[in-house]
Amino acid sequence: MTDDPVHTFNFPSADDSFTPTQLENHLRYIYGREGKAFKVNISFGLFLQHRESLEFRFFHPYANSAIFERPFLVSNVRGLERLIALVRELDIFQEVALARPSTKWRLVLISNVKYTVYLTSFALG
Repeated sequence: MTDDPVHTFNFPSADDSFTPTQLENHLRYIYGREGKAFKVNISFGLFLQHRESLEFRFFHPYANSAIFERPFLVSNVRGLERLIALVRELDIFQEVALARPSTKWRLVLISNVKYTVYLTSFALG
């Protein structure tokens, strides 16, 4: 990995959505790639369609549409397991519904998931 204090991992959707198991696999992959403790947040890329005009919109996965209010700290395997437990409890469709401008927009597909990883100066332990 680079010395950049922020790493981004982007995973495209293979089947228009993501399951908690897929997110868990992504998080285990990220944990294996990082050599330092890190904070992570998750956001989704979305295609929405307006129910009346049938217009489409794409929403990039940005920090302001992230799942957690603040990035989640992972400093060891227990931290990773706590994060995975939170992800397993997520209702992904409910989470992405919060990103819609209004209820007149419906989710067409989740195109990708982005993990923004903020490195700390502490070793993983």
